[in-house]
Amino acid sequence: MPEVRTRDSRSGPKRKYQRIFYAGLSADLSAYHYRQGLIFNIINVTGLLIGLFRFIYILLFLPAQHTPLLLFINLLSVLLNIIIMAFMYYKAFILTVYFSFIVYPVTLLVISLVTHDRGVAYYLFPCIIYSFFFLNSKVKIFTAAIAVSLMFVIAVTLQNSASEILRPHDQILEMISIFGVFILSSVTLFSIKFQIWDYQDKIKAQRYKLQESNKQISRQAKKLNDIILVKDKVFSIISHDIRSPLQGLYLIVEADINDNLSLETVKQILPELKEELKKAFDLFDNLLNWAKVQIKEAMISISTVDAKELVDKVTSHLAKTEEKKGVVVKTELAD
Repeated sequence: MPEVRTRDSRSGPKRKYQRIFYAGLSADLSAYHYRQGLIFNIINVTGLLIGLFRFIYILLFLPAQHTPLLLFINLLSVLLNIIIMAFMYYKAFILTVYFSFIVYPVTLLVISLVTHDRGVAYYLFPCIIYSFFFLNSKVKIFTAAIAVSLMFVIAVTLQNSASEILRPHDQILEMISIFGVFILSSVTLFSIKFQIWDYQDKIKAQRYKLQESNKQISRQAKKLNDIILVKDKVFSIISHDIRSPLQGLYLIVEADINDNLSLETVKQILPELKEELKKAFDLFDNLLNWAKVQIKEAMISISTVDAKELVDKVTSHLAKTEEKKGVVVKTELAD
């Protein structure tokens, strides 16, 4: 399975133009609140750029129709975006919420009524949606949504009663405002969608790592189980097969002691003892090699052996035990 890669927006250096989107965000925030703050900053920066564009249009094409007071009123939204950005940078999240869902909607209402720009009133509609996404309690959500909805109704119904002196009207300016609402809404939706995609990629990466960890645990569990089986077989062999040659050695020594053998006789049986010890050593060595092969710690080398010679060697290990018990082992193998 190919490696699944995902970027972690909370780590790594940020480019200079990206830092504004990460104002007030730190790695100690939860993944949800980090992404929530990132989307909030993107929306705020977008609103700032739209407000600047609208204000520049007024300065360039409608300077005669706007008094200094009207220019200042049109600039209020831009100033509030900058203030909210500063609050985020210094992590004054309570003030950020207060300005975003109380002061900012009221400012939009004032701008809409004073300038009679219906497009500005439409900015209140995204504010209603933002309250559901950025506020974290039912009381705050419904309070903000109802309050902003009332402001939107007031802005639409009371525009015609505003003073003619304070509301220079321009269709292009209104279209700029409406288009700005469209841009702001699109940026919001795309930001949320991109964060969802990024989160899904992260979940996929974590799921892949979890699957790999589970596979590794399964492999280790199987290896451990194999080792346990080998251990049981080793003890079984020790309790049975190795006991036989050791018993043979014991019988030889016991016979020598009971018969009070002379030094000359002892010298004669020493080669037999040596042979029995060598058989026991070979059996131990074979047992260890077999255990290593079973737990895959040794390489298997396949070679041709003489079966008759191998069988004779094994049966010779049991010669003394056979003699004591009166048992005869016969083998029938072709030469």
